[in-house]
Amino acid sequence: MWHVHEICYPLDYPTAAGHFPDNPIIPGAVLLDEAIHAIGGAAGVDDFTIRSAKFLDPVRPGETLELRWERRPDGQTAFECRARNPERLVLIGLLQIGLGRL
Repeated sequence: MWHVHEICYPLDYPTAAGHFPDNPIIPGAVLLDEAIHAIGGAAGVDDFTIRSAKFLDPVRPGETLELRWERRPDGQTAFECRARNPERLVLIGLLQIGLGRL
């Protein structure tokens, strides 16, 4: 079963202005941090191991994203993050959360 969380970065998001001047994007670390906290919050845990993360397309301030995740049979949690307009995959990865409770 997939779980879903919406993410929206406002046009004036603070880290975007300096990353990069005249071509603002949301840093990958910010995207990954949001994913980890959303998934962990839903599971009620705050300890994680990032097994993999791949950034596929830049995210701009003002974009709305959909984060989806599901627990796999091996105990890891697969996640993906898609921009809504235009529709595109921006981040994929695998987490080991806590003791594999998610």
